[in-house]
Order: sequence, then structure tokens, then C-alpha cells
Amino acid sequence: MSKQEIKRVRQNLLKGSNMVRRALEDYARDKTTYKEGVTFNQSRMVRGLALAKKGIADKNLYNRRKQVIKVQAGFSFASDHSSSLSWNYSRYWKEICLLLAGMHDLADKIGVLSTSALVRQRYVNSVRHDCSTSQVPHKIRLLDHNQKWKDSYFQKIHSRKPSGGTSLVCYAESAIQMVREIPNCTHRIAFFLTDGDCAEKIYLESLRQSAAAEGILLVGIGLGIKGEGLPNGISGKSAHEISLKMCHILAQLLKG
Repeated sequence: MSKQEIKRVRQNLLKGSNMVRRALEDYARDKTTYKEGVTFNQSRMVRGLALAKKGIADKNLYNRRKQVIKVQAGFSFASDHSSSLSWNYSRYWKEICLLLAGMHDLADKIGVLSTSALVRQRYVNSVRHDCSTSQVPHKIRLLDHNQKWKDSYFQKIHSRKPSGGTSLVCYAESAIQMVREIPNCTHRIAFFLTDGDCAEKIYLESLRQSAAAEGILLVGIGLGIKGEGLPNGISGKSAHEISLKMCHILAQLLKG
């Protein structure tokens, strides 16, 4: 694996990182409030009393307290780990690994908590209460939100051989579940990455809406497939192509 490829994806994301950081700062600024009447301004008490006897309110009699909301964003990354990624002619497993490395690194650079997992599907006889279908996600956790990305992780992830079938619902639900686990967030974005398509795609819009009702943005990233039908879809033929537009789209989603 070329270190140059990892560096290029990382640089593409970092070039746009200020847009994401600015969107979070704008949110904090918009939510900043000033509370009046908290305490007396002692230097104005005599004058305030004199004005009050004349029926005049002294606007400077009370101190104002600035109340700033603490902004904390959390990202989750649920990656397709199906057998199509291990076919000889498929290069998308490498592209997914490049994106995971780049996005975790971006999150660390801008102070965003991030977590990730590889997701495979397994079947049960009936629909479980915590899953939308009989296809139940099996997650192989990569990073928890209290961990930082290390370059040494890349090869360990890339060396895991993908297997099994494709389930977009499993990927989406896993991303949503993982981002729920990140504490004290004002912004939660659940990403899932895939190279495949399946009949479950029609259910992704309802998942997007239910996630939005919780304040979670669901984002589907398609490698080598069209973004149509993916929630807030981002697609491209390579990690390089997607990384060039990722931060711009992410900033727009945060502003929204």
C-alpha cells in the first residue's frame, strides 16, 4: 500500500477541514446568549438608585453573563465488509480503508470524536426488535470514540479479508447505533461506506428520517456506485475523488 495514496487522501480532507470547523463555530456563535439581571454592577448602584427615584431605569445596573454552548461533534463510520470487496478485480476495499484512515485523521485534527466498525450481515429466523429486517449486523469494532487514529491501524484493517453478503440496512443501522454511543454531542453524523447495492436500498430513506428525528445525520458513501438512493449520498470511483468533495458536503450538512 502506497503511503503516498494515504497522504493524498488526508491532504484533500485537511484542505477542506476549515469549512467543517467554521460550520461548527457558526453554530456555537448562533447559540450564544446573554443573560441580564444575574448580578448587580456594584459601580452603578448609587447612580442606579438615583435614576430609579426619578423613574428612570439604568440599563447598566445589572451585569450581563455570556452563555456559550459547548459544541462537540461525533462521527461514526460503518464499513461494508462483504465478499464483493475481496474479488480479484475489486479495488474498493483499499479505497474504503483509505477513506477510513483519512476521515478518522480529519476528526482528530478538528476535535471531533469518532468511532468505526466493519459490518457483516448474519440472519435470524425472525425480525429482532432492535433491527429493521431479519438481517442482523455483526460489527467488528475498529476504534472507539475515546481512541485516536494511528497510522499503524491502516494495514491491520486492510489485511482483514471481507466476506458475506451485502446489506445496506445493516451498515446504516450500525452507523446510527454507534454514533448514539458517543456522549454529550451537539452534532452526530453516521456514515456508512459501501461498494454494493441491494434491494434494501428502498428502506434507507425511512432510516434517514428516523435518524434525523433523533438529531442524527445519516450519510451514505458509495465507492464505484451511484449516490442516488443513498441518504445524503456521496459517491465516487476512488477515495481521492470522494475526499475532494467530502468536507464541502459535510459543511453544508452541518449548516443545515
